Amino acid sequence: MPDWRIFDPRLYLDQNRYVAFMGVETKRGCPNSCRYCLYPVLQGHCVRLRSPERVVDELALLQQEFGIRSVHFTDAVVNQPAGHLRAICQEMLRRRLEIGWTGFFREDTLSEEDLALYQRSGLLTLYFSGDGASDYTLKLLGKDLVREQILAAANLAAASGVLTVYHFLVNLPGETQSSVDQTRDLLEQLFSLHATHSNLGAVVISNLRLYSGTPLTAEILKHRLIDPRQDLLYPTYFNPPPWDHLRHELTAWCMRQGALSYLDNAGLSAENRDSHAHHIA
Repeated sequence: MPDWRIFDPRLYLDQNRYVAFMGVETKRGCPNSCRYCLYPVLQGHCVRLRSPERVVDELALLQQEFGIRSVHFTDAVVNQPAGHLRAICQEMLRRRLEIGWTGFFREDTLSEEDLALYQRSGLLTLYFSGDGASDYTLKLLGKDLVREQILAAANLAAASGVLTVYHFLVNLPGETQSSVDQTRDLLEQLFSLHATHSNLGAVVISNLRLYSGTPLTAEILKHRLIDPRQDLLYPTYFNPPPWDHLRHELTAWCMRQGALSYLDNAGLSAENRDSHAHHIA
């Protein structure tokens, strides 16, 4: 159990009310083989699980001794293995522990039944990091996902009413007009799915950060797609022409879709639109 008296979390209670600032680990290690991700380098592929009882012990301590009302599970993937998160949620419910939580979810291990359990136990926000939005980029990144699985998870998320955030990477090595068109199409479908439920928190568009030790960075260096002398201890992002404008273009497009334009399509009253806009802000 971390000794939180050494680093008092109460100092941060009033500094960040938008996202859960308090991190809690339920496991270490990641069994996935995403080619751009640093988690396997930092923590290894072997997954080591904390017992659900110990996780909930820590949650209870944070709430009772420090007044923490919400936490972010800092696992690489919070619902993998799904049975582990299920057991944590069941233990939270058994103890009647009322604390909100968030985490990054893998799309292909999300089910309607589990999502309902997560909500009962205090789930506040679903974070998805599919990162690839086209068939090509998903394969390039080694996500072991297809677009249909991302959309299936989005359907569940939208219908649940839980605030949802999506993350995608663009202008990856070898992007073509076809992959860019598929990315735009997927973004449009995400906004449409969430339109009538008003629970799309954000779509975050980023460029690929290059981390030393990851297979995709090694491939980029091998083919000299960046200067091999570049010191990757400094933040280095892959964003060459001709698609170097894509991140900004898609971010602007997402912003133009904004909450109000889609709520208008949902036929909500002006009063409800104003209320929702204030909530999102």
